Amino acid sequence: MAAIKAVADAQAHAEQSRINLEQQTASIRAETEALVELLHRDRDAAESRFNPPLESQRQSAIDREDYLIAVFVVLLMFLILAVLLIQRGGLRPAVIQEAVEPAAKSSEKLGESRVGQTDMHRPALQDYGLDGRDEDGVRYLLRISGDQLSGDQGIVIG
Repeated sequence: MAAIKAVADAQAHAEQSRINLEQQTASIRAETEALVELLHRDRDAAESRFNPPLESQRQSAIDREDYLIAVFVVLLMFLILAVLLIQRGGLRPAVIQEAVEPAAKSSEKLGESRVGQTDMHRPALQDYGLDGRDEDGVRYLLRISGDQLSGDQGIVIG
């Protein structure tokens, strides 16, 4: 009889333990579901706070990118237009060719016929030289100081 009572007590104890474990499991499951629900609400609240500023920043970045692309396209169009005008002769850039050779080497070319041509020499950083011949072949050499050219009024020749 004692053995039957011990078995019955063990079964009752096991049944009570199973019930307690089921109750604890149900309690833990309810707490977990409540925490998950709380986390979902917090996530939704954070998204509602951060989505408008993020969308504003995204739109601002797109606007800046569109602006930069437009500026690049306009500059490219102006460059192409300038090249086309220069090629067709519609826009003639003012080019002063600087002679690479010093004035002494140009004086060696006195025998060559250079009627109506003028070369500009720059032997020093502050002096400019104009070297040319007229229709009769008479050579003219004019040296001008850079200080005279840098003034407001410049210099008149001729």
